[in-house]
Amino acid sequence: MLRIKGGRAIIIAMNCVGYGVYSFWIAFVAANTGAFWKKTRWIIIGLLLLWFINVIRITLFLLAINKGWPMPLGIDHHTWFSIVAYTMIFILIWLYDKKSGNKFLNKAGKV
Repeated sequence: MLRIKGGRAIIIAMNCVGYGVYSFWIAFVAANTGAFWKKTRWIIIGLLLLWFINVIRITLFLLAINKGWPMPLGIDHHTWFSIVAYTMIFILIWLYDKKSGNKFLNKAGKV
């Protein structure tokens, strides 16, 4: 439970932790080619970025419920987190592909 002193609180449930997006990123990197340390470095970078996005989301949500801010476009915070997190993952995939030289994204449409 997180609470602003004298304000409302939020409870961090298991589905708020972000295990789904974390595991998606880990699975992508693990399934691709590359040296162990390179993969480890990419996994750590991705997990830290996704963790940071989640911390920002939880912080903004806590502020929003205490200040009475509406959710943008009426979309709940879980959906916003998914949109931002998967966008970040696709950017990371593009960077991983560009740095690895696999050119997975360039070959995706070719037979």
